[in-house]
Amino acid sequence: MIVIKVNERIRMLSASLPDEVIAELKDKTSHVNPAKAKMERLARTARGRKAIAFKMAAKKQPERIETWRFEREVSSGEEIFSVPRGALDRVREALRSRELPFSIVSARSLGDLSAPRAVKISTPNNAGLRWYQEEAIDAAIKRQNALLRAPTGSGKTTTALGIVAKLRIPTLIVVWSSALMEQWRARLKAELGLRDDEIGQIGGGVRDIKPITLAMQQSLAVGDAAHKFRNTFGLVICDEVQRFAASTFVKVVDSLNSYYRIGISADETRSDGCEFLIYDVFGQVAHEVTRDDLIDAGTVLDVECRIIPTDFTSAVSDHTHLVAEMCGDENRNQLVREIARQEVDDGQQVVVMTHRVEHATTLAAELGCGLMVGGNPAVFEETSARIKSGELRAVVGTVQAMGVGIDLPSLSRGVLATPIGSNRQLYGQIRGRLCRLGSRDAVLYVLWDRHVFGAAMVKRLISWNRVTLIRNEIGEFVDAREYMKRAGL
Repeated sequence: MIVIKVNERIRMLSASLPDEVIAELKDKTSHVNPAKAKMERLARTARGRKAIAFKMAAKKQPERIETWRFEREVSSGEEIFSVPRGALDRVREALRSRELPFSIVSARSLGDLSAPRAVKISTPNNAGLRWYQEEAIDAAIKRQNALLRAPTGSGKTTTALGIVAKLRIPTLIVVWSSALMEQWRARLKAELGLRDDEIGQIGGGVRDIKPITLAMQQSLAVGDAAHKFRNTFGLVICDEVQRFAASTFVKVVDSLNSYYRIGISADETRSDGCEFLIYDVFGQVAHEVTRDDLIDAGTVLDVECRIIPTDFTSAVSDHTHLVAEMCGDENRNQLVREIARQEVDDGQQVVVMTHRVEHATTLAAELGCGLMVGGNPAVFEETSARIKSGELRAVVGTVQAMGVGIDLPSLSRGVLATPIGSNRQLYGQIRGRLCRLGSRDAVLYVLWDRHVFGAAMVKRLISWNRVTLIRNEIGEFVDAREYMKRAGL
């Protein structure tokens, strides 16, 4: 009988496993390193010193990233074969396919805080849940180690709080930004009835452990911080898992021995291609609801994409310098201001997003509106409150600060002042700022620098949206597909 011990990882005596099983599990928890492949690709297309630099960088990268390892049992000295918890299904499959008997012994922690262990929740989060939120809560609790996938605007935070309310065990909620931490704090108070002194914090120079604790991933990744809380929490929830540093999954989440481990995201794929680490640590998606599902059910708005052509040109190919030129181009800036002012005059609340803090600051001053950039959580929260109350009709922010995880349901119009290229995930997150049912309709304006990006950008936007319009030569918004067909593009 092969004994599979599950705590923060999955462990088995090496001597109990046939060599072919170990080989298979090594293969299934060993992944091609996308960073090496990228450096090698850049080296092939670059010239001179750049090519040499890319070749040297490629040599420093390992061929594969492995999440399996051999360990030594302290008491007996026996060799242990270990894989991440998300690979449990792969372990079962490898053993069952060979008809090898096994048993699973759980040594996971339900929490190790002082009594009473149960989390005190004065406002149970079981009223008004949507059908897919209830399904997601049940799926996460059943799977115990899993991902939940749902689009922006679906109420992922409420779903997560539903898990907390149902389990009522010591909980650690890990986030990637201070703005998200404060948003979670507000939701814990509003939806679960907690007081400030009942919410713990790890981060910002604070280490205050409570039955429900908010933590910054960066703070847990310092030294052995995460290991100190190995058995402290029975439930770990990681919000926006795709935004975590790749090393955080292995160093932090993989070392926490919580009974339940849940990752939440609209799209867990990563720009560095390392989403395999997410699957190894959390397991597969236990529940998914799509944007189309929510639009058809009337749960979120279908955000209309309106493309505005510009005559901006540039000889620069480097993205950083290209964005800098765009931010300094007065014609583009005037176009952004005109769109924002017209929508405000029409009674809408508007958010303008750009990649540069300096650009955001300048546009906010010119529009005489609010500013939301990173660096000052207190100001950020104050501005958020003024938007929610309706005092502010327009706000300018950076894509980094505004594009992910910020809940401002009253916003109905957005203006994307700088391009996001082919990043569908980021576009979906930006669009998600506008899809809440705080207004009757929602529109996202996108500047199309046609002489720089050509037809490819419009074709991507058409494929990403249900409704895509483009402003023609006489100022009318027409169907983008028909426009492109007539233009022969």
